[in-house]
Amino acid sequence: AGQETNLAAVTIDDPSNPGTLLRATAQRTVPSVRTAVIDVEKAPSITTGAAVGDTITYTYTVTNRGNVTLTNVVLDDQHTSASGTAPLAISNGGIVASLAPLASATLTAQYVVTQADVDRGTALSNTVSARATAPSGVTDPTDSETEAVALSAAAPALAVIKDTPNLPTNLVAGTDVTFRIRVENTGNVSLNTVTLTDTIRRLD
Repeated sequence: AGQETNLAAVTIDDPSNPGTLLRATAQRTVPSVRTAVIDVEKAPSITTGAAVGDTITYTYTVTNRGNVTLTNVVLDDQHTSASGTAPLAISNGGIVASLAPLASATLTAQYVVTQADVDRGTALSNTVSARATAPSGVTDPTDSETEAVALSAAAPALAVIKDTPNLPTNLVAGTDVTFRIRVENTGNVSLNTVTLTDTIRRLD
């Protein structure tokens, strides 16, 4: 382990002694170069226009790009949304027991977009970090990747509906008239401090 040996052998006929073979060998041992390299890539199922209730699935592909086996590969994805920064729950606990050279493994995580995320109006961002244990004498490798998912654009809208339920067919002086007013948020962001002004004027 940790070295490579090259053995060369040559066999020829002995010109001075026909039928006899001459053989020569040479051997050289050199230290081998062991490299531990890990690569993690992340792909969201939605990249832009995410709306309230949408489920974003993040797919992580972790690859051993070195020439030694890696063990205890661990992924950690810190996700930032309206509620703050917290780790996403990655499948299999975010752990890959072992990765041979050039081998890959795939893990996933999900996040559901909230109303608070759309109200905030800032893209969802997260950074996944990967680390692994290399054989003794080799530096443990790490890698990371950041992704951002753009949310649907804010589109505030308001609808007001007014009617007069139980209105008598014939109105006479002194009849009480009840007006019912309904306000509806028809946009995609929360609205605050909604104020109604209703002006009544005579038509005579």
